[in-house]
Amino acid sequence: MSVFQLLSVSAFPQTQTIQPRNGNLLRIRIAFVIITVTVAATIVISDLRRRAAARMLREAILAELQPVALKNCTLKRFGSANDG
Repeated sequence: MSVFQLLSVSAFPQTQTIQPRNGNLLRIRIAFVIITVTVAATIVISDLRRRAAARMLREAILAELQPVALKNCTLKRFGSANDG
């Protein structure tokens, strides 16, 4: 027996790891995918709602900005004729 084998056997006893069966691993992956898709859909839906609310607000503000005809209003030019 080599020195390495002696050290590995005596100093570091090997333990058995419990590995999930393939069915359990598949269920975990499916659950992870479902959770990921749900979170992504929630983020997309909330972003669409926020954009729709911002658009409605913008449209309401622009609807209020309408040109108005002024009576008894004269415009006076300041500067020279070639100011642009």
